[in-house]
Amino acid sequence: MTLDPVAAPARNRKPHSRPKRLAGSVFRDFHTPPGARDSPRKENGWFGVDIHVSSRSSGQACFRSLSCILISTQRLRHRVFDGVHLHRSPTDMMMAIASGKLMFWFRILFFEEASCFEKLERQFLRGFGIMSIRCCIEVLHSRFFTKNGYISASKIPLIVLVILVFSIISPSYAEYIAVSDDLTIHYEKSGHGPIPIVFIPGWTMSADVFTRQIKHFENSKSYTFYAFDPRGQGTSSHTAGGHYYEQRGRDLKAFLDVLALKGIILAGWSYGGLDATSYLHEFGPGNLKGLVLIDAPPKSSGDDNTKEWVWWRKDDADHAKRDYTMPILLNRQKAIEDLAKWMVENPTDEYLRWMEGIANQTSPTVAALTSETGAYMDFEPDVRALEGKMPLLIVVRTEWEELARAWAAKNAPSAEVKALGRHLMFWEHAKEFNSILDTYLEKFKP
Repeated sequence: MTLDPVAAPARNRKPHSRPKRLAGSVFRDFHTPPGARDSPRKENGWFGVDIHVSSRSSGQACFRSLSCILISTQRLRHRVFDGVHLHRSPTDMMMAIASGKLMFWFRILFFEEASCFEKLERQFLRGFGIMSIRCCIEVLHSRFFTKNGYISASKIPLIVLVILVFSIISPSYAEYIAVSDDLTIHYEKSGHGPIPIVFIPGWTMSADVFTRQIKHFENSKSYTFYAFDPRGQGTSSHTAGGHYYEQRGRDLKAFLDVLALKGIILAGWSYGGLDATSYLHEFGPGNLKGLVLIDAPPKSSGDDNTKEWVWWRKDDADHAKRDYTMPILLNRQKAIEDLAKWMVENPTDEYLRWMEGIANQTSPTVAALTSETGAYMDFEPDVRALEGKMPLLIVVRTEWEELARAWAAKNAPSAEVKALGRHLMFWEHAKEFNSILDTYLEKFKP
């Protein structure tokens, strides 16, 4: 099944004509699958969604109906937000919020345990709420569609009801919030407890990498879990400037202020740790209860990265820093694939497609800038100053365990240091990571 989020309804269209885009629309073809442009298209659709089915089965109609709901409500969602500001009618606003919640529920239900659906191929390519899904799956037959396979007008009220019901019962959802004139942040949220936990993804990544933590906290009554896309990454605003870590610390401050989050537990993964420690450097620890560094040294460069817990050598004698900054500009897809393979122990094809979809949301220029500027950051004194003031958890990949423990013994003796898997251990070994996190969080329960 292929869904085209840019095509318009064909009701009044001449055969084989290309639909006109609405003025001001940002919908466009993202990463069209090979051969998709040459494949046959059905000149029908609902809310601007054209569908062609690569195989026939009695169960595909239900999945097609749910996919149409997601695509159409995400299209409405973008129209409501108009790129930055929430406006339009109260009905539109309610539908936009509902679509965000349903999108998250749908992703968790159908995509989180993809091994249960061997015929499922998914790719999220979102920009300001745009979502494109292509897949074939056999599920129960749906009554939402006519015998010809298209939506029945009489069923639209029922579909709207489904959206609203799931928006109410879903404990987790995705949302957008404007934090400044040029920056709208996409974030995901789960749980409904009094203590906020904020996770920040790493270089070129988005909140999607924390899917298994979001699911873990979805019924929590003690914590509310937040994960967001930093500036220029995921589906947050792709701004012209501001792609350095001092600004990202300010972005985090604005995000916390707009949502009025107080007494937070802040966690940064990889270069996301620089966002977190930049915030700590600029605004102090006053709003923090705890800090979690996930494979994220607070100092990026040192004299010898084989003897210090740092990313790079200052002289870059091993070319490690150069090998991250330049390849993303010269051969983006290979650079993403190499990074994705390095991050896990078992890089399956499905996982590599998932990583490619996430990383491709960051432009090569922004990726190169944030890679290079990150190499000059040193927030080690700020983390050292937390010793004895709040609990610090450090989780690193196994190969970094010795260096991280040596760093903690010297700079933060009371810090808890755990080692697990490789760089994306919180996803690949989610059960073990979540158990480590739960044990750490026991310190904050009243």
